[in-house]
Amino acid sequence: GLLPQGMSVERAHRVVTRPYQNRLITFQMKLHRNPLLSVDRNLFGLITGFTTKTYFFGFPLILPLSIFSITAFGRWTAAGMEYIREPAEGWLISIDLHGSKSWTNPFLGGISEIIIPFWRYQVGMIGFTGIKLGFFGNYFYLGSALLLEINEL
Repeated sequence: GLLPQGMSVERAHRVVTRPYQNRLITFQMKLHRNPLLSVDRNLFGLITGFTTKTYFFGFPLILPLSIFSITAFGRWTAAGMEYIREPAEGWLISIDLHGSKSWTNPFLGGISEIIIPFWRYQVGMIGFTGIKLGFFGNYFYLGSALLLEINEL
């Protein structure tokens, strides 16, 4: 088996779950804050919102069901030699293991960019699976996402 010879399952359980080890792990978790969990970032969360200038990339593109899509909040539009910022507006609520977060001010996605000639889309959500209703960049959506990151303006 996987246990050392002569060790029972009950004894292995006691060794692994001793009280001082649990306190030590909790103390270390408090000392080392996870840089992936910031005020404007959410991992493995439930998402709902109604926002303008929201763009879904993935399959299917037309149906209301979205499966593991990439979502951009806001974009930069080319105007001659410059780009004009067009942030998303509306409301967005996210709930994960660390609580809930909400945004109502204009914001841009904070993960990366998708660059298409004349536009730079600001990726803010990766792995969205759920329902999206709307058109022309104005969407209501409800589902879950692997990663959400917002830069509030």
